[in-house]
Amino acid sequence: CVCVCVTMKDSLTLVFVGDRGVGKTTILKSLLKGSFEDNVPPILKGRLKMPQHLVTEPVKIILVDTSLQCQEESEISTIIRDADVVCVVYAADDDETITRLGSYWIPFVIDSLTNQLPLPPHHISSVGSTTQPREPSSLSAPLPPSSMSMPGATTIPTTSTSSRIISTTATTTNAPTSVITKNTSLSTPRASPPPPLTASVSAHINTVPIVIIANKTDLVESNEAAHDQRIRTHVLPLMHIYPSIESCTECTSKKPTTITKALHYAYKSGIYPMAPLYDIKDNCLRPAAVRALTRVFIICDEDKDDVLCDVEVVQFQHIIFHKILTQEELQGIKEVVSRSTSGGIKNGGLTLEGFLFLHTRFIQRDRLETTWTVLRAFGYEDDLSLSENYLQPKLNVLPGLTPLISSAAFEFLSRLFNQYDTDDSGFLNKDQINKMFHICEKIPWENDVFPFSRDVEWSRDQFLCLWVYICWSSPQAYLSTLVQLGFCFKDQLRHSAADSQRMSDAIDLTHKRSNERLLGVNTRRLHVGFLFGKQGCGKTALIESLSDIGCRVVLGYESLCRTSVGVVDIMRVQHFLLLREFAVNSNDREVVESNTVSDDCDVALLCFDTTDSSSFSYVVSLKEKMAKPSPRVVFVACKCDLQPVEQNFPLQPSEYCSEHNIPLLKVSNRQRDRLHVFEKVVTVSQEPQQLHHSVASNTSNSSLIYSVIGVAALAVGTYFVWRLMKGPKKSL
Repeated sequence: CVCVCVTMKDSLTLVFVGDRGVGKTTILKSLLKGSFEDNVPPILKGRLKMPQHLVTEPVKIILVDTSLQCQEESEISTIIRDADVVCVVYAADDDETITRLGSYWIPFVIDSLTNQLPLPPHHISSVGSTTQPREPSSLSAPLPPSSMSMPGATTIPTTSTSSRIISTTATTTNAPTSVITKNTSLSTPRASPPPPLTASVSAHINTVPIVIIANKTDLVESNEAAHDQRIRTHVLPLMHIYPSIESCTECTSKKPTTITKALHYAYKSGIYPMAPLYDIKDNCLRPAAVRALTRVFIICDEDKDDVLCDVEVVQFQHIIFHKILTQEELQGIKEVVSRSTSGGIKNGGLTLEGFLFLHTRFIQRDRLETTWTVLRAFGYEDDLSLSENYLQPKLNVLPGLTPLISSAAFEFLSRLFNQYDTDDSGFLNKDQINKMFHICEKIPWENDVFPFSRDVEWSRDQFLCLWVYICWSSPQAYLSTLVQLGFCFKDQLRHSAADSQRMSDAIDLTHKRSNERLLGVNTRRLHVGFLFGKQGCGKTALIESLSDIGCRVVLGYESLCRTSVGVVDIMRVQHFLLLREFAVNSNDREVVESNTVSDDCDVALLCFDTTDSSSFSYVVSLKEKMAKPSPRVVFVACKCDLQPVEQNFPLQPSEYCSEHNIPLLKVSNRQRDRLHVFEKVVTVSQEPQQLHHSVASNTSNSSLIYSVIGVAALAVGTYFVWRLMKGPKKSL
């Protein structure tokens, strides 16, 4: 059971689309050959692997060519749907191919990715003028690979400038590189933009980036100003309209090095997409990115003072990037944040505002790998949803095994309680509980509580009782919530990296109860009792009484089985008692006769009403039908403070229990009587069970008993043989 941090993909598929003659196939052929290839086929078939020495990331890049000359539009659409990045290519010397970016290819790619019908004609022709068949294009230039760690003050930008950088790669060795930014003023004449995308389209295409590539830039060297103007007129408007267009770059097939640099941006867009993180129109983080980074900040804020102190920042840097920030670097970061924000630094520490500012700047300076490394360490996928593997760590709980909270998880939850007990009252109220789970999908027990109106607070032990219940009733939800609260991350602060990633550290699984009964052993701290009895006999009163001293609410609403958990001290050792009530004429007989009672129950509490003459016979009948090997059994006489009546049964309760050597517990409305019952149930749960009862009831288990006896006999025999071989001791 491993806490899964989302890692970058191990392979990416780049699909190339565009008009005939723009040079898609020439780009791929020249890249694979390492030199310019003029004579190329109409299409390179198959999935082509980019030479690994040309890739700066530890990922395999697969290149797929397309051609409207050789393929139907529907076939190309299918290929696009399997892409991780779509590269739309146009010819820098052909105005028609650049105008068809907006009139055909970008809408076609979006239609394909969303598996929708083609967009209406007024949408397709809104950018550019032609309405001929469509093909893709894009522009982006590589930046030097950047460090994966939080940079020091010398590398953090100090002024607010552009968002994602768009640059043109020089076509000759000494040619200057022109840089155009996405928030560059678009004052030049341009066609009116298409209507905004629907929310569903925008949400989908953000996960598959589009990169526009201008090919044949060697043919426009003599008039670069006109080429730049075409980019401003036709390309930049598209980038502001369609969030999934990550970047634009250019190359010439005659210089394979420019192709390598262009594809660098393409596959980086697939590994570290910008669209889910940043809104280029408003030049700010998207709400989903703010929520994700806020969760990261809250988890890293160990003392919950809304500030990351120097120690917390250094711990964060070390765990995520495996590097140690020097004091000079740390001070430089804080100086930059202080100069650029009004509330980024407080009491010498980094606030949430400052934390978000840093990541905004990383993105604006094309340092997306920094932000994505952080987010993936905390379980986020490319669409900023938490990974299914992260939320649902694999856990196999076999029938009869009891999932228990481990000591490491108890320590984590106790620390969490102290962090949110900001008023040092020793209790958490509803507001503090809600604040704790603000970073989670939900409070794990919120839908499983029977309705109640009282305002309650939880002590530390009562808070832990809620977690004991959720671990017992839904181990998967327990693990999922722990990981959302940062169990894996905070565990790394105290243990080695090799040990810290295992979510199995949060849970212990016991032996099967059937084996425990045969061996007469129970060393667990959680004891489970099932309550059976006629309606109105007093079961619910016991549940509510345990709730008052334990979890403070009655649980089990989803299963319609009232359940409560409380803390019981036995010989100065803390135990957790979980009681679950089963309703009459509903599922009590079904449960009694099933393996549930033998696999999941330590003690069966057979409750009867001393004022109801037929109450005792009912629970005796349940006992006789109980599945074997049966759990330990106690009879509970309820309402003992009222006038008892004779039971319609051959033996009265005290006589029956004495004859069958079964404990008989008496309960009244007095709280101390009920506390005595809870203590007795835990004691009974720990006591060795009589082996002959289990053998008589289930002969199929006799082999295990004989094996135990055989092992013991063998051990004794071996000891005596050893003594005989050793001989008598010599006197000194």
